Amino acid sequence: MATSRTSVRAIKTPAPILQLRVDLLYLKPAIWRRVLVPGSIKLPKLHVVLLYTMGWMGGHLHEFIIGDRNFGMPDQDYPQIGLEREDRVTLAAALGSLKIFRYLYDFGDGWEHRITQQSPI
Repeated sequence: MATSRTSVRAIKTPAPILQLRVDLLYLKPAIWRRVLVPGSIKLPKLHVVLLYTMGWMGGHLHEFIIGDRNFGMPDQDYPQIGLEREDRVTLAAALGSLKIFRYLYDFGDGWEHRITQQSPI
């Protein structure tokens, strides 16, 4: 009599979809966008999503400020103390229970964005 082995595989729960409102600060009239991203998105890819969402062309330094942590890509020419590598963390892990964070783009012009996690649609 042959016995069969049944393999039990863990079922992966899909990453939650986060609805983000992106406000470009200090401008009138208000400029904002809404975007949906998976919680599993890594911060470098979120940076690209934000570039397209806001109409930026790229080519400038950027930084995410989430709670008391700063994420970006270290630059040897402009070292920044306390900057964590963004390519090692997902948005959901960086946010934890936080709902608001900041995204800085183009340090020369200083485009500051407030990003708010909103309830899903």
